[in-house]
Amino acid sequence: MPIKTGDTVKFHFTAKLENGKIVESTRRKKPVKTKIGSQDLLPGLEKGIIGLEKGDKKKVKVPPNKGFGKKDKKLIQKVDKEIFKKASKKLRKNATVEIQFEDGNKRRALVQDVKKDYIVVDLNHPLAGHTITFDIEIVDVKRARVAKV
Repeated sequence: MPIKTGDTVKFHFTAKLENGKIVESTRRKKPVKTKIGSQDLLPGLEKGIIGLEKGDKKKVKVPPNKGFGKKDKKLIQKVDKEIFKKASKKLRKNATVEIQFEDGNKRRALVQDVKKDYIVVDLNHPLAGHTITFDIEIVDVKRARVAKV
């Protein structure tokens, strides 16, 4: 029976950028387990899984608007270097830093440039703006229970 919303699915995947670079894979790990419709997966990936069955393999191409989103220029910001005085590693271009905001939330950012008094950071998800191709294999499907009335 085809996978539908509410089913619990186990699947393996290999995620690749358009240039073929692998960004993540579960092939040597445990498969991902998720409930379809729980919003745990990228919308484009979940849509590609619906309708498949146990044992099926498929390539699912997920564009930015159905995946990690488009790059948002507003998320590229200047940050006062002063907040990094206690940093254990030297600030340099392409380094990843963690920034804590006034509300207590923390977020990873990519350093784009280092100036005398500030650094330029990119707060976008590292895969924002990229089309990702997922090679998926459905390992198991547990049907959603339907309550009897």
